[in-house]
Amino acid sequence: MNYGQLLVGSEVPDFRLPTVSGESTRLSDFRGKRVALFMWASW
Repeated sequence: MNYGQLLVGSEVPDFRLPTVSGESTRLSDFRGKRVALFMWASW
């Protein structure tokens, strides 16, 4: 996916991720609520 350049303070594109219970959730499911995203990567 190419989201272009994301800038500080800009709206984050919607995405979908699996939950620990095996369901799936989207970022937009939390619209209007505070969300903390922790990104981790290992190369």
